[in-house]
Amino acid sequence: MSTVIRAHKISKRYVISHAKGEGYHMAREAISRLGRDVGRRLLHPFRSSANRPMSGLSTSEDFWALRDVNFDIGSGEVVGIVGRNGAGKSTLLKILSRITEPTTGYVALKGKVNSLLEVGTGFHGELTGRENVFLNGSILGMSRQQIVRQFDKIVEFAEVGTFLDTPMKRYSSGMQVRLAFSIAAHLDSEVLIVDEVLAVGDVAFQQKCLAKMREFASGEGRTILFVSHTMSTVRDLCSRCILLRNGQVVTEGAPADVLHSYLGEILQDQAHGSDFIVPPTDSDFIRRIRLMPNLLSGDAPISGDHNLDIEFRLENLNRCPDPVIEWSLENADGLTLFSLRKELSAEKSFAESHQAKTAIRCRLADLPIPSGQYWISCRFFPGLKERNRPLSRILAITLGSGEDLALSLDSGAGRNLIRVVPTWEGPFLNDDPAAS
Repeated sequence: MSTVIRAHKISKRYVISHAKGEGYHMAREAISRLGRDVGRRLLHPFRSSANRPMSGLSTSEDFWALRDVNFDIGSGEVVGIVGRNGAGKSTLLKILSRITEPTTGYVALKGKVNSLLEVGTGFHGELTGRENVFLNGSILGMSRQQIVRQFDKIVEFAEVGTFLDTPMKRYSSGMQVRLAFSIAAHLDSEVLIVDEVLAVGDVAFQQKCLAKMREFASGEGRTILFVSHTMSTVRDLCSRCILLRNGQVVTEGAPADVLHSYLGEILQDQAHGSDFIVPPTDSDFIRRIRLMPNLLSGDAPISGDHNLDIEFRLENLNRCPDPVIEWSLENADGLTLFSLRKELSAEKSFAESHQAKTAIRCRLADLPIPSGQYWISCRFFPGLKERNRPLSRILAITLGSGEDLALSLDSGAGRNLIRVVPTWEGPFLNDDPAAS
């Protein structure tokens, strides 16, 4: 088996800026300060400003997203890359896709590489689906003749024929993913890189994509790199796994062994608390997520008659026209039991009027689910150009009950599998220094 991808001592450094002093300013304040500075210079053109105290100074620090990453991947392998949010998975895939360059080290690639990293990448909102097929295909290296030959197959696989002449801005995120994957699937390439985007689509289309990727690897001998937080999918699809932690390779090998290490890692972290500080490279809006103190944490199971209280620390809401937050609970097999969404217009106004960061809480009483291990994931909408990645499986909780309940699915629960009635509280001022 020939080597298709070789990563040699890859490291990637980012410079993270921090505001000093007030840190949070509205646009009108910035304009006002600029006007005052210009006025001073006009009135006193020869006065030195070297010793004048200045607010809003910023400092910066180095953030190493990857550190000395080494591995070889052979032809026809399906390799899963797992790790917690902030572990460096997406940075690694961007380097392998030639989107960004490593700070040190190098990557050797054999053959054409095609990547599917973020929803909407390579699409233009004002163009129709038909026009975007040609646009995206050309970006990925397909000639017009190749696109024309594959066009019917692309549309059929994506299941968007009815909306082919509709502007892309009218497409849902799931429709965009279907079209993007279909284009990538029909491009002749030796390496396919997929980063979590399939989580946006429905279950039926996810299974369709996974079947297509198996066909790539077994029938066509292509190499696939696959990132997902759904462990059952990684276990079934991949022939090998790589576990990243804090930008470094912790272990690699058979999926069952690596996923066991990954699960143990998360449980060990959660045994010391139920708190997640969001890495600055993952979100510009969510800074911290934690289970509230009245929730039993660590090794103690949560009884079925306890409330599940979760708090979200938010910032930069003024940069979003219509901010929305969504969080979900899934079981150990990757089945999402419910997903809750809240519009944040009131929180945005609150933050702007108080010139501060804000926090909200969601409370659930008497969860109708059996005892076992569960995971909390979170996402911020809409998907703007700012850093805004899905935060998958960021908190692990153990639910216990006095009796061994069976999971009872509720057909009247809408898009959720079980019926839950959330109580949202807030907004509150967020003065927690740990979330700054």
